[in-house]
Formats: sequence, structure tokens, C-alpha cells
Amino acid sequence: MNLKYYDTSSKLNIQTIEKDFSKISCVEIQIKPLFIYINGGVHYKYDPEETITKVFIPILDWLHTKYKNCTTQLHVIMSGVPYCKPEVYNKYRHQTPTRTIIFDNTIGNWLNMKYPSVHYINMLNSSSLVVGERSSDGLHSLSDANMLYALIILNILHLHVN
Repeated sequence: MNLKYYDTSSKLNIQTIEKDFSKISCVEIQIKPLFIYINGGVHYKYDPEETITKVFIPILDWLHTKYKNCTTQLHVIMSGVPYCKPEVYNKYRHQTPTRTIIFDNTIGNWLNMKYPSVHYINMLNSSSLVVGERSSDGLHSLSDANMLYALIILNILHLHVN
């Protein structure tokens, strides 16, 4: 299995995607499935439109064009922004629980409209996993929530491989 992880805190851009995937052909993903995990939004101040325009559209369009004729499809797992503690959203007003819900719902609705028949894209709304959980800094979850999140992602991978 090929597994790639990208988030908007890294130097994520279409050139990175093109470089990483230019040599992975349809033949290769038939032998070794390709899973891509994309996380974004925090570094675009929880603005779903900006995240869609700058991150998701270029990446998903490029991947869709490259792999649309493959008999075995690639698998994309996307997640939204985390639910923050009050000490964070009191300091960073754009990271409120309401903005988290709006962001995740907007991204999910956009995916359903833009790619209605593309069943290889999964949207994870992870904010409900961390409500009330402990955090190291009010934004990043500790191991217990991360282990649950990893289990969910592994189950998605397992469903698509078998």
C-alpha cells in the first residue's frame, strides 16, 4: 500500500503533488493501492472557500485527471479542522466551535456537489472526536483522541483494500 499524508501546514502545493505522484501509474496502484490523506483549513484561518480554492481544487482535480481511467482507483481521505478549546478561540477568534462546524459542513457539501459520483473520496468530520478531550495546547489532541482517529482511518483503508 502507498500512503501519502499532506496538510496545509507543510509546503503543500500542486507542484508537490505532481512530483510525488508523477511516477505512480495505474498499473502500480492495481498492485499496491494508493491512499492519500489531506488535512487542511487551520492555516487558512478556518476559511472553507480559501481552503477549497487554494488546496483542495488543485489537488483533487489533478489527481482525478491523472487517475480517472485506472481500473483500480486511488483513495483520498480528507479531514477538516479540529475543535478548539476556549483558551484557543478566545485568542484566535476564527477558531470557534461554530466556525469548525461551518468549515467541516461546507467542505463536505462541496465534495458532494463537485464529486458526487467519485466514491474514492472520504470526508472525515473529526471535530466530534475531540470535544471535551484533553489537549496539549488547546488545538492538538493527545494520544487517546489520536489513537481513535488512527483507528477510523485504518478501518477506511481496510474497507478499500479488501
